Formats: sequence, structure tokens, C-alpha cells
Amino acid sequence: MCLSSVYQGEVSDNRIILKEASLLKVKDDEVIIENIFGQSESLKGYYIKEVNLVKNYVVLDKRGE
Repeated sequence: MCLSSVYQGEVSDNRIILKEASLLKVKDDEVIIENIFGQSESLKGYYIKEVNLVKNYVVLDKRGE
């Protein structure tokens, strides 16, 4: 199983959105993240900036920034 931490803007401890993410969905201008504990985040106006499958992280950023 490949789980990732999701960050806003850059990989940094104080920029974490959700740990142990198992699902990311993009729908229109919204990124939806779910983790293995049933927590979810829905972020409007964000896009996927970077995905690193080796280091298990995803970086999201806000459109227009």
C-alpha cells in the first residue's frame, strides 16, 4: 500500500494538509483527499503541483499564487 502526506505549497512540517492519504480526486476546481482513517479534506481552487511516489508525498498549490 502506498500512502502519502499531502502538503500545501511545499514540503514542510508546518504546511501539511493530511497524512496517510490513500485517495486523491480532482473534480472541476476542487481536490478531494481521503486518508486511511476516514478523514477527508476538500480544497477548492487548488491543483496538484507535484507528486513524488518514491518519497510518498503530494504538493498542492492554490491557483493564482
